[in-house]
Amino acid sequence: NAFDGCTALKTLNIPNSVKDVGAYAFNGCSSLTSTQIGTGVTTLGIYAFSNCSSLPSLTIPKSVTNIGNYALQGCTSLSKVIMEEDASELSLGSNGSDPLFASCPLDSVFIGRNITYSTGNGYGYSPFYRNTTLRSIHITDKETEISDNEFYGCTNLKNVHIGNGVTTIGKWAFSGCSSLDQFSFGYNVKSIGQEAFSDCTAMTRLTSLAPTPPVCGSQALDDINKWTCTLVVPGTHSAQYQAANQWKDFFFIEEGEKIDFTLTYIVDGEVYKSYVIFKGDALTPDAEPSKEGYTFSGWSEIPETMPANDIEVTGYFTINMYQVTFMYGDEVLMTDSVEYGAVITLPESLNSERYTLIEWLDVPETMPAHDIIIYADYADVINSASEYQNQEDAEIYDVKGVRRSRLQRGVNIIRYSNGTTKKLMVK
Repeated sequence: NAFDGCTALKTLNIPNSVKDVGAYAFNGCSSLTSTQIGTGVTTLGIYAFSNCSSLPSLTIPKSVTNIGNYALQGCTSLSKVIMEEDASELSLGSNGSDPLFASCPLDSVFIGRNITYSTGNGYGYSPFYRNTTLRSIHITDKETEISDNEFYGCTNLKNVHIGNGVTTIGKWAFSGCSSLDQFSFGYNVKSIGQEAFSDCTAMTRLTSLAPTPPVCGSQALDDINKWTCTLVVPGTHSAQYQAANQWKDFFFIEEGEKIDFTLTYIVDGEVYKSYVIFKGDALTPDAEPSKEGYTFSGWSEIPETMPANDIEVTGYFTINMYQVTFMYGDEVLMTDSVEYGAVITLPESLNSERYTLIEWLDVPETMPAHDIIIYADYADVINSASEYQNQEDAEIYDVKGVRRSRLQRGVNIIRYSNGTTKKLMVK
């Protein structure tokens, strides 16, 4: 209550270093007409600005996460409230059993946050319940739900814009908004609750950006005059609304701007994946595809947000090189880098005076997607049979397995009594 009752205070600038505006901090500052809350403030305590009866507007910084009970009670000039846009939630209190803004002659409200509050009769149902001066509401994409009774009985409300984050409009959410003229909601609304628009008889234009008509609860749209209110739906989606329960009752259904477009990923000349995305939504490149024997090089240029047209994005691959090692016995003859899928060029000899190549064993038809070792079938080289010293424990065979009494010209197989074998090439 540091400035409680400072009736001469006209201008307030709370520095960014301040974390909390405490209870009763500016209670009764009845001459206060200008307030700037620092970006470090996280809490407005109970009765923080109560009875600031000359304050015309208030901007709630994105840093604030909680507004306490009675914080704005008696702010009888407060007509404009801005809740700055941010992804964090903002918790709103109440004036006991009355709404938080019950004392405020609100004209316009900007809600850039996902607001939370206690519902029910004991908490005034919602901060805006039965605010009969409120004329305009703008809700950004950060809000996710319009709760039951949230704007019930706002009889002067004329214009409402709801962003693309909202998925549900609750029961009786705008019931009794008898002056409501223009209403639009974003493309993510999936359901509209029971009697959400009851007594909204003055509406002349209802704009939906949802490609699929939201499911409507009992009598959700019944009191909207279907002869005088034009329903505007996304381009190319009028047929869905003309067939949907409650929506089909509108006599005038217009197609507005087309808002959903197709993003197609092309890989190897074929459709890899395809998505329907709303105009203006942020685009994040799809996960990298995989392809045996290739490394993904990247996608063609992708815009930051979805344009107002279908787009194709092409993925590119670079063929991989793998290593083939040629060996005879424990000796490496050579290594080579070969493209995946290419025919492997085989060495024609072992480049050895002692050994001669017979053939390369188990050679794949083309280079696989991994390094490989290819072994040679080879033989010792002697110039004549006389160079070979016969051993009593050895047997001589030709390459067909026929036993011979002596070495023949060409390849001979020597099998020893211990089970080992050796190949000899006689020139």
